[in-house]
Amino acid sequence: MIGANIGTRATLGVAVAAVAAVAAAAVAAAVVMAVRMVPGKSRTATVLVLGDMGHSPRMQNHVLALAQNGFAVSFVGFDGSPVRPEIAEHPAVRLVHLPQPARMTATNKLGYALQGLWRSIRQAVGLFSILLWHIPKPEFLLVQNPPAIPTLAVAQCVSVIQGCRLIIDWHNFGFSLMPPRITKNALMLAILQRYEQWLGRWASLHLCVTESMAAELIQRWNVWGEVVVVYDRPPSHFAPISTTQIHDLFCRLDLMGQDAKYRDEPARIRETILTHKSDAGIIEMRRDRPAVIISSTSWTPDEDFSLLFGALQEYDAEVDRRLGHSSSSPAHSLPNLLIIITGRGPLKDIFAKQVRESAMSHVLVKFAWLKPQDYPLMVATADLGVSLHTSSSGLDLPMKIIDMFGCGVPVCSYFYPCISELVKDGENGVHFRTAPELCDVLSRLLEGFPAPNATLGKLCAGAAKYREQDWKSYWDTSVLPKLQ
Repeated sequence: MIGANIGTRATLGVAVAAVAAVAAAAVAAAVVMAVRMVPGKSRTATVLVLGDMGHSPRMQNHVLALAQNGFAVSFVGFDGSPVRPEIAEHPAVRLVHLPQPARMTATNKLGYALQGLWRSIRQAVGLFSILLWHIPKPEFLLVQNPPAIPTLAVAQCVSVIQGCRLIIDWHNFGFSLMPPRITKNALMLAILQRYEQWLGRWASLHLCVTESMAAELIQRWNVWGEVVVVYDRPPSHFAPISTTQIHDLFCRLDLMGQDAKYRDEPARIRETILTHKSDAGIIEMRRDRPAVIISSTSWTPDEDFSLLFGALQEYDAEVDRRLGHSSSSPAHSLPNLLIIITGRGPLKDIFAKQVRESAMSHVLVKFAWLKPQDYPLMVATADLGVSLHTSSSGLDLPMKIIDMFGCGVPVCSYFYPCISELVKDGENGVHFRTAPELCDVLSRLLEGFPAPNATLGKLCAGAAKYREQDWKSYWDTSVLPKLQ
């Protein structure tokens, strides 16, 4: 009996000690949280992207604009590609890296759903830990959507706990980007849509990439808070470049294989596929150079590269047809094409195989994964850009077109309704819907190349006009007043 009483008392003592420890921890947490919720002297902001920070150009632009306007910024996201140097080196910006999420490996529906749920829970716990404990309390919490899970739920909770103002930057709708195994399940898709609509409704400010998206949020989602359209603008490092810069870039690249690769050392050569260096050291564009067409992609199903492949095959045949007519004048001749496609993704190998097996005589396709500082240079090398973006929601715009306009490069864009907000047909680009239409566009714009083409010249002027207002000045007039 005595031993039993002693055991009971010991157990009770441990329980009391445990409760006391938990209580002490709770008090300590409350004190720390109270201290952390006292506003600091300087203005602070947290920018959250549940994705690769280096591959989030719009969020990087927000970060830099905030920092340049006196905010101390915590930039939270996955550590993948490096961010721009002006952000990494800015004294007011702190980079906070999230742990990389586990890969989704389940093959059956139940396993996939459970794995996704567990991953979301882990991500939510990690986000709470960082946002509440490891970075200063912000005045504004700016989050990118999508992804909506678990970002919106966590952001809503954190904004309530810390009393900060929530800003949602709507790039697209997350439910529209779900994989087929989810979109085929009507109930699951409806749940995800309701989740996003409900948790995305409350914010002090909603930033949208298009007027169409803003109308959707106001009229159908009934969001609370002000809705502002903030079009992307070309960053300053996307700009036209000199012939010397083109020569230097192609001296550093080896184009012998299907994938462009960097040389161990820049080649000291007088000729590249585009440029020639004279005995006097003067660099000029070659008269017999191919026209350069650039396209950037993540190689996902929402971009139908069969359209581009079909158009290139038809173009190759058209070049042969015109060469076969001896009466054809140089003004009606068509150049060879150098197609540069940047990016990585699951469908690249399929397209690469199609190109290898096609044996086109007048079209050379190269794939490139470039250093961040070289991508703007490659874009500026192009004579024309091609965008195959179709938009899962029909309400967003591709950032790659902004980059091309920044370099003064007009764009042939696959048509969907809101693309007209960016690509003005006949002004800074051309719309197409089919491979034959794209082939016809290429033939019209490149006829007589490299001699001046009036239509292409007009489009180049329209593209260059888009960069007259940079992101900083545009952001300062459209967003900054909302943060006062």
